[in-house]
Amino acid sequence: MLKKILLVLMLYALAEVCVLIYVGQLIGGFNLIMILILSIMLGVWTVRRQGFIILQKISDDINQRRMPNEPLLDGACLLFGGILLCAPGLISDVTGLLLLIPAFRILLIKRLKRWIRERINQGGITFISFRKR
Repeated sequence: MLKKILLVLMLYALAEVCVLIYVGQLIGGFNLIMILILSIMLGVWTVRRQGFIILQKISDDINQRRMPNEPLLDGACLLFGGILLCAPGLISDVTGLLLLIPAFRILLIKRLKRWIRERINQGGITFISFRKR
C-alpha cells in the first residue's frame, strides 16, 4: 500500500513539473511565477473570507443544538482547497480553485457522503472507539 502511495505521489510531482515547464514555455517564466504568487494570495484571501462564514454556520448549528455536519465538511473542503492553492504547481492550483467554488463543494460533499454511506453499508469502514467502558 505504501509503495502505491509513493508511486502516485511521484507521478503527481512529475506531472506538476511537466505542466509548469510547458506553461512556462508558453507564457514565460515571469508570468508563470506571477500566476503562482497570485494563486497563493487568492487562496489565503478566499479561505479567510469564506472561513469566517463557515465558522458562523457552525456556531449557528451549535446554538440550535444541531450537529454541524454540512459546515464541517464544507470547511474541510475549503481548507484543503486553500492548502492546494498555496502549494506550488498549476494542477494543485486548478484543483484548489475548484474546491473554493461553493457549487462544486456541494456536489463533492454529496458524492463523498454517498461514497461513505456505501462503504459503511458494505462493511468497508469500521469505527473503533478508544473510550474506556
